[in-house]
Amino acid sequence: MEAKLERLLVEGDDFHTLEKEFEQFCPFEALGMVRSEVRHGNFLAYLLDPKRPHGFHSEILRAFLLALSRTTSPTSGSFRLRPLDVHLMDIQQAEVRREWRNIDLLIVMPSEKIVIPIELKIDSTQGVDQLQRYRHIVESEWLLDHGWKHLNVFLTKHDEAPLDADQWHP
Repeated sequence: MEAKLERLLVEGDDFHTLEKEFEQFCPFEALGMVRSEVRHGNFLAYLLDPKRPHGFHSEILRAFLLALSRTTSPTSGSFRLRPLDVHLMDIQQAEVRREWRNIDLLIVMPSEKIVIPIELKIDSTQGVDQLQRYRHIVESEWLLDHGWKHLNVFLTKHDEAPLDADQWHP
Protein backbone atom coordinates (compact mmCIF):
# COMPACT_ATOMS: atom_id res chain seq x y z
CA MET A 1 0.00 0.00 0.00
CA GLU A 2 2.73 2.46 0.99
CA ALA A 3 4.63 1.65 -2.20
CA LYS A 4 1.61 2.55 -4.32
CA LEU A 5 1.12 5.86 -2.52
CA GLU A 6 4.84 6.55 -2.90
CA ARG A 7 4.59 5.86 -6.65
CA LEU A 8 1.61 8.21 -6.90
CA LEU A 9 3.58 11.04 -5.27
CA VAL A 10 6.99 10.38 -6.80
CA GLU A 11 6.01 9.23 -10.30
CA GLY A 12 3.10 11.61 -10.84
CA ASP A 13 3.65 14.07 -13.70
CA ASP A 14 3.55 17.16 -11.46
CA PHE A 15 6.02 15.70 -8.98
CA HIS A 16 8.19 14.45 -11.83
CA THR A 17 8.38 17.99 -13.26
CA LEU A 18 9.40 19.32 -9.85
CA GLU A 19 12.01 16.60 -9.54
CA LYS A 20 13.60 17.67 -12.82
CA GLU A 21 13.71 21.30 -11.69
CA PHE A 22 15.17 20.56 -8.26
CA GLU A 23 17.21 17.49 -9.16
CA GLN A 24 15.73 15.24 -6.48
CA PHE A 25 12.46 16.38 -4.95
CA CYS A 26 10.99 14.70 -1.90
CA PRO A 27 7.91 16.51 -0.54
CA PHE A 28 8.25 14.85 2.85
CA GLU A 29 11.85 15.98 3.20
CA ALA A 30 11.05 19.46 1.88
CA LEU A 31 8.45 19.87 4.62
CA GLY A 32 10.76 18.51 7.33
CA MET A 33 8.51 15.55 8.00
CA VAL A 34 10.41 12.44 6.97
CA ARG A 35 9.97 10.91 10.44
CA SER A 36 6.94 12.82 11.73
CA GLU A 37 3.73 10.82 11.78
CA VAL A 38 1.60 13.88 12.57
CA ARG A 39 2.98 15.81 9.60
CA HIS A 40 2.58 12.79 7.30
CA GLY A 41 -1.03 12.60 8.39
CA ASN A 42 -1.60 16.32 7.80
CA PHE A 43 -0.03 16.15 4.36
CA LEU A 44 -1.94 13.03 3.33
CA ALA A 45 -5.23 14.41 4.63
CA TYR A 46 -4.69 17.61 2.64
CA LEU A 47 -3.90 15.73 -0.58
CA LEU A 48 -6.73 13.23 -0.19
CA ASP A 49 -9.37 15.87 0.52
CA PRO A 50 -11.13 16.79 -2.76
CA LYS A 51 -12.33 20.08 -1.22
CA ARG A 52 -8.82 21.44 -0.58
CA PRO A 53 -7.34 23.97 -3.03
CA HIS A 54 -4.45 21.78 -4.22
CA GLY A 55 -5.69 21.59 -7.82
CA PHE A 56 -6.04 17.81 -7.88
CA HIS A 57 -9.77 17.87 -6.98
CA SER A 58 -10.72 14.23 -6.30
CA GLU A 59 -7.94 12.68 -8.43
CA ILE A 60 -5.60 11.78 -5.56
CA LEU A 61 -8.41 10.35 -3.45
CA ARG A 62 -9.63 8.30 -6.41
CA ALA A 63 -6.06 7.05 -7.08
CA PHE A 64 -5.73 6.13 -3.39
CA LEU A 65 -9.05 4.26 -3.47
CA LEU A 66 -7.98 2.47 -6.65
CA ALA A 67 -4.74 1.43 -4.96
CA LEU A 68 -6.79 0.09 -2.04
CA SER A 69 -9.10 -1.78 -4.39
CA ARG A 70 -6.12 -3.49 -6.00
CA THR A 71 -4.27 -4.41 -2.82
CA THR A 72 -6.95 -5.36 -0.32
CA SER A 73 -9.06 -8.46 -0.08
CA PRO A 74 -12.21 -8.93 1.97
CA THR A 75 -11.72 -9.69 5.63
CA SER A 76 -14.37 -10.86 8.04
CA GLY A 77 -15.14 -7.25 8.99
CA SER A 78 -14.91 -5.46 5.68
CA PHE A 79 -16.19 -5.47 2.16
CA ARG A 80 -14.40 -5.82 -1.16
CA LEU A 81 -13.71 -2.49 -2.83
CA ARG A 82 -13.45 -3.16 -6.56
CA PRO A 83 -11.75 -0.90 -9.13
CA LEU A 84 -15.00 -0.56 -11.09
CA ASP A 85 -16.77 0.60 -7.90
CA VAL A 86 -14.11 3.27 -7.40
CA HIS A 87 -14.41 4.39 -11.01
CA LEU A 88 -18.18 4.86 -10.64
CA MET A 89 -18.13 6.53 -7.21
CA ASP A 90 -19.16 10.09 -6.59
CA ILE A 91 -16.39 11.11 -4.22
CA GLN A 92 -16.59 14.89 -4.58
CA GLN A 93 -18.40 15.13 -1.23
CA ALA A 94 -15.97 12.86 0.61
CA GLU A 95 -14.94 14.12 4.00
CA VAL A 96 -11.37 13.63 5.21
CA ARG A 97 -10.92 13.98 8.96
CA ARG A 98 -7.71 14.25 10.97
CA GLU A 99 -7.34 12.78 14.44
CA TRP A 100 -11.06 12.16 14.83
CA ARG A 101 -11.28 10.32 18.16
CA ASN A 102 -7.50 9.67 17.86
CA ILE A 103 -7.82 7.95 14.46
CA ASP A 104 -5.06 9.37 12.26
CA LEU A 105 -7.12 9.73 9.08
CA LEU A 106 -10.75 9.02 8.41
CA ILE A 107 -12.38 9.15 4.99
CA VAL A 108 -16.17 9.30 5.06
CA MET A 109 -18.15 9.00 1.83
CA PRO A 110 -21.81 9.42 2.79
CA SER A 111 -23.16 9.03 -0.75
CA GLU A 112 -21.46 5.62 -0.96
CA LYS A 113 -21.96 4.73 2.73
CA ILE A 114 -18.26 3.92 3.01
CA VAL A 115 -15.96 4.83 5.87
CA ILE A 116 -12.20 4.26 5.79
CA PRO A 117 -10.22 4.68 9.01
CA ILE A 118 -6.47 4.86 8.39
CA GLU A 119 -3.92 4.33 11.12
CA LEU A 120 -0.43 5.59 10.28
CA LYS A 121 2.78 4.29 11.77
CA ILE A 122 6.04 5.96 10.78
CA ASP A 123 8.58 5.35 13.54
CA SER A 124 6.32 3.91 16.21
CA THR A 125 4.43 0.66 16.64
CA GLN A 126 0.78 -0.01 17.27
CA GLY A 127 -0.63 -0.25 20.76
CA VAL A 128 -1.80 -3.65 21.97
CA ASP A 129 -5.51 -2.94 21.46
CA GLN A 130 -5.27 0.30 19.46
CA LEU A 131 -6.64 -0.96 16.14
CA GLN A 132 -9.42 -2.90 17.81
CA ARG A 133 -10.47 0.20 19.81
CA TYR A 134 -10.47 2.36 16.67
CA ARG A 135 -12.49 -0.24 14.77
CA HIS A 136 -15.10 -0.33 17.55
CA ILE A 137 -15.32 3.48 17.57
CA VAL A 138 -15.96 3.55 13.81
CA GLU A 139 -18.42 0.64 13.97
CA SER A 140 -20.42 2.40 16.70
CA GLU A 141 -20.67 5.62 14.66
CA TRP A 142 -21.26 4.15 11.17
CA LEU A 143 -23.37 1.07 11.78
CA LEU A 144 -22.88 -1.96 9.57
CA ASP A 145 -26.51 -2.93 9.96
CA HIS A 146 -27.47 0.48 8.55
CA GLY A 147 -25.63 -0.31 5.33
CA TRP A 148 -22.26 1.30 6.08
CA LYS A 149 -19.22 -0.46 4.65
CA HIS A 150 -15.88 -0.25 6.48
CA LEU A 151 -12.40 -0.60 5.04
CA ASN A 152 -9.80 -0.38 7.83
CA VAL A 153 -6.31 0.52 6.59
CA PHE A 154 -3.06 0.13 8.51
CA LEU A 155 -0.49 2.26 6.67
CA THR A 156 3.08 1.73 7.90
CA LYS A 157 6.59 2.73 6.95
CA HIS A 158 7.90 -0.67 8.01
CA ASP A 159 6.24 -3.99 7.28
CA GLU A 160 4.31 -4.40 10.52
CA ALA A 161 1.29 -6.68 10.57
CA PRO A 162 -1.82 -5.26 12.23
CA LEU A 163 -2.61 -6.96 15.54
CA ASP A 164 -6.33 -6.91 14.61
CA ALA A 165 -5.26 -8.62 11.36
CA ASP A 166 -8.59 -10.08 10.30
CA GLN A 167 -10.12 -6.59 10.40
CA TRP A 168 -7.34 -4.29 9.11
CA HIS A 169 -5.55 -4.21 5.77
CA PRO A 170 -1.81 -3.54 5.87
